[in-house]
Amino acid sequence: MKIIGDVHGKIAAYKKLCEGYTLQLGDLSFSYEDMPDPTFHKFFGGNHDNYALINGCPNNIGDFGWRTHDETPFFFVRGAYSIDSCYRRQGWMNGEKQSWWVNEELSLEEMYKALAEYEQCKPTLVITHTCPSSVSEVVGSSRVMESYGLAGFNSKTNELLQMMVEVHKPALWVFGHFHKSWRRSIRGVEYVCLDELETIKV
Repeated sequence: MKIIGDVHGKIAAYKKLCEGYTLQLGDLSFSYEDMPDPTFHKFFGGNHDNYALINGCPNNIGDFGWRTHDETPFFFVRGAYSIDSCYRRQGWMNGEKQSWWVNEELSLEEMYKALAEYEQCKPTLVITHTCPSSVSEVVGSSRVMESYGLAGFNSKTNELLQMMVEVHKPALWVFGHFHKSWRRSIRGVEYVCLDELETIKV
């Protein structure tokens, strides 16, 4: 299975990567009208996806949980916090389309369910849009956070993923969100951050 990083609406470039079986890890697009065959090409939401439409797309695998694609078992969690939400639109305003959705992160109830399922299945491979808090402090840029008036990297999603890795350490954890090609082993877990349209086979 090939994992594909953030796309941000570059569907033509994304479709060129869609060979064999693929899983795209969020921030795909705000529109899902011209998608490749959902039998082979799956995705889940990031923080820059259209949560008014995403659940109607057959390629979407859902919010979180244990899945198998191309005979590859993995655990996934969608979503992240948008640090640029102050510049985005929750509804239509002055002719601009909606570009931010309040449910970009799981609810607290969903997070508790995700943590319980994760603890039960203890996966070897985890695929998420963002990463645990401790990892975001390493891969992220404090200057970028400060430019948006934020002091740190913690969000509900980062904290959930941190609890997950403290409960169980998978062999490999793949994520995107940071628009950076990065790889590092931290406390027994191999973390891989994919840049926009970067891929990795697992």
